[in-house]
Order: sequence, then C-alpha cells, then structure tokens
Amino acid sequence: MILKMRSAFFRKFLDSPGKLVSSDTSGSKKDFKYEWVTKVDEDGTWGLVAASSQEKTATAYDSIFAEYQTETFSNLLHAMYTKPYEILEAREVIELTEMADYYCALPIVSATIGFPISIAGGKIDIQYYCVNMIMPAFKLRHRHLFRECVVYLAGNWDPTDEVDSPSWDQKVKNVVIKARERIRLQIEKVHEIILKLSAEYPFVAQALSEVQPYAGHPLPNYYRRLKTAIEEGTPASEFRDILYKLHYSMNPLLHNCLQFPAHYCQAGEDYYENYFLCAKVEGNDVPWDITQSDW
Repeated sequence: MILKMRSAFFRKFLDSPGKLVSSDTSGSKKDFKYEWVTKVDEDGTWGLVAASSQEKTATAYDSIFAEYQTETFSNLLHAMYTKPYEILEAREVIELTEMADYYCALPIVSATIGFPISIAGGKIDIQYYCVNMIMPAFKLRHRHLFRECVVYLAGNWDPTDEVDSPSWDQKVKNVVIKARERIRLQIEKVHEIILKLSAEYPFVAQALSEVQPYAGHPLPNYYRRLKTAIEEGTPASEFRDILYKLHYSMNPLLHNCLQFPAHYCQAGEDYYENYFLCAKVEGNDVPWDITQSDW
C-alpha cells in the first residue's frame, strides 16, 4: 500500500496483470504476494522487475552492483515509509534523485531529504559539487537545496572554476544568471558609494589605501578586507552615520545566505575567499510550478 501511495511506478506496475504469485520450491505461497528482482541493463543501470519462472535463476543479485546502489535503494524505501535515513555524500543525493525519478517518487524524497542533508552538514560539500547537484535539486523541487547550489554558483568569483554545465535545464541556467547579475549590480553600487565617500572623508580614503595591496586578491576577499579596514579606522562618533551608510551598502553584498555550510563561513574568508554568499532565489524565481504536489 505504501509503495503504491508514494510511487507512480508501483501504482502502475505492482498489481498489473501477468505476474506470478510468489511461491517457494514446493509451490506453497510465500508471505509476499509477488516476487520482484533486479534486472541489469546493457548500460550497467538497473531496476526492479516482476520475476517470472524464466527469470528466477538468471536475475539474482549480480556482483557488478556496487554497494552504494543497494544503499541508495534502501534510502528510497526509507523515504517512502518516512523512516529516517542517512546521507553522507553528494553522490548519494544525486543517485537517490536519479532512482526516485525512475520510480516516480520524487515528491516523497523531496519531502524527506532535507533533514539528512542538514544533519550531514559539511560531509556533503555542496560547495564543490554544486554544478552536479543543482539538477537533482531542480528535479526534487527542493527549494533549500536548489537555493544553496545557486548561492555557490552565482557567487563564485573565481574565473577558473566551472559555474555552468551543458546538462542544465535552461530554466536553471536562467536562475543562476539572474542571481549572478544581482550580485554584479550590488558590487557596482558598493563601489560607487565607497568612491564617493572616499573623496569626502579621509578615513574612508585611508581604508582604501590600506587594502590597495590586496587589489589583486579575489574580489570577495578584497571587499571583506575593505569592510574591516573601514570599521577599524572609523573616527569619532560624529561619523557614525557615515559608517552606517557604508554598512548599509556593504552588508548585503557580504551577507551569508547558506543553510548547509560545510564550515564556519563568511564571504571572502578562508574556504569562501572567492565567494560572495548573498545570492537569493525569490519565491517567483524557482524554475518549477510551486502549486504542483505530484510530478
């Protein structure tokens, strides 16, 4: 009952005509109504099929199945039965999504995968696998995971990194492009304000001078250093309004929007030296129909 409730695949095929009733070698009925076995395709992928008398001896578990495939299917069953399961690697998210897609069980995996991802924390390392994870997040229609990937992809200011893939759906590409353009506009706004204030207030000009040696550093790191220099060099209280104006312009650019960070993080520091982490995906920007409950 649960399998048919959670998976369109099992709703269609579990009780379909033509399957043999499960029985043991003596012909007695077993505890299970039907027997399902794994079938390996020529490309190495596999799926469940109903066993037949001709298939029983030929479709036992084959040694070419990697252990993680068994674990992935176990996670899928746990999701269908809303039982806790563990996700420890980005690969597991990708494989579970592919399997859920095959068994038409994306909604239940989407509803259950957030907790194991949040518990795993940095083990999944979305930062380094976001190019490959954004399509699974899109298929799952998992807003938080999708947004996390967008934060890394749109905010990566390292020109040597891949932040795109020909395998992405065009709607996904559009979201990343839009988020990145918003960051560019924020950078332009901050730059304009700082240059204007540096011409009027010496302590701002002094801060710019102090961080000049870091002008060749990644841009997020440069702005992080500039913000620190301005804060440390702010004079008497009469300039508090100027400091507030600088904070008001710079804080959104250096804001951290991550929900599943692998490490303690601030934009422009340590593991995130090349990253602005301020990308946002507004409610209307998600590339799927939020009114659909089954897909």
